[in-house]
Amino acid sequence: MVRKYKSQLEPPRIKKGSKGRQQKRKQEREDAEAVENKKKRAKCPTEVLEVNPNPQEKQQLLPTSSREHLEATIHWLITSVLYKTTQNHNEIRKHLNLLKKRLLNSFETIQVPVRKLNSWGKVHTILAEEKKKTVAIEDDSEELQKELDKVLQATELNDNNIKTFQNKVQKLKGDLAAEEAASNKLFQRDGKYDLFLPDIFEDCTKAPILQNELLKVRNQPNLLHDLNTIQQSDEMKTLSMFLEQVYEM
Repeated sequence: MVRKYKSQLEPPRIKKGSKGRQQKRKQEREDAEAVENKKKRAKCPTEVLEVNPNPQEKQQLLPTSSREHLEATIHWLITSVLYKTTQNHNEIRKHLNLLKKRLLNSFETIQVPVRKLNSWGKVHTILAEEKKKTVAIEDDSEELQKELDKVLQATELNDNNIKTFQNKVQKLKGDLAAEEAASNKLFQRDGKYDLFLPDIFEDCTKAPILQNELLKVRNQPNLLHDLNTIQQSDEMKTLSMFLEQVYEM
């Protein structure tokens, strides 16, 4: 009984060399885990966290000008949305006005850091400058548009004048062609402006010469006086000038 009791109290014997192998395996597992953790840290980039030295920054309510600007912006956004809406217009308007009211109520109680308010003031200044530039550009655009309209009106007037002159030139060309045709018919000319006189009848060539007939007249001095009077008359001079002009043509 005593031997049996001793055998129960004695711890189980460990074979020689088994404890060393366990420690070796444990060390290998730890080394493998260390290598695996090192690889994971190499794959994942290290995040740098910035620590705010002053976590409790000063805050204050939005100024009235900022709230008014936000209210105007929301109003124009709602107007643009309603302008594009074709169905359920009244329901959408009521819903948007309700959201607007909630936002405006939250703007009255919301607090923002003073630093951001200063940035917001700079934004307002920049927006005001940009608005002035926009107004100036719009004024310049209006002036340019007016000048362009004047140029277009002057161009249209010139085009109308050109068309009128072209019509007058065409009409004058037609009148000139008609007059040339009439003159050609009157003076019996061809296209080369050659003047064709009517043919002389053979009876005219056989007629006695006027000088021989005059010699047969008995009262020659009186006849010569009458011929001289006819030659010096205005009618004869006019006829002579007409014949000279016809000859020159």
